[in-house]
Amino acid sequence: MFGYSRGEVLWLKNRGNSGADYGFRDHQLLVRPGAIHVPVGDLDGDGDLDIATIISQFEEELWAFANVGAGQLRRRDFLVSRPKSDDFSYHRYPGFSEIQNP
Repeated sequence: MFGYSRGEVLWLKNRGNSGADYGFRDHQLLVRPGAIHVPVGDLDGDGDLDIATIISQFEEELWAFANVGAGQLRRRDFLVSRPKSDDFSYHRYPGFSEIQNP
């Protein structure tokens, strides 16, 4: 979800239901406005899907969420508070395995 002063990054679990809730349950990852890109892929090379996001409002932030199994994601911040003269517009993620532990 994206808004001027409100926003969040979340993932949706398909519960296979139908009806008013459309069968999805949301899982909040980050409460921040300004998510401009949220790629999903195997960032750490372990074979499961991980999530990353760029936040580009108020502060410039790069976050990653490593899938540790059973629907659990471990949050890692890679870059926070970049100068406004160097704002994000897009970033390609090399993956956790290339970044290692910052």
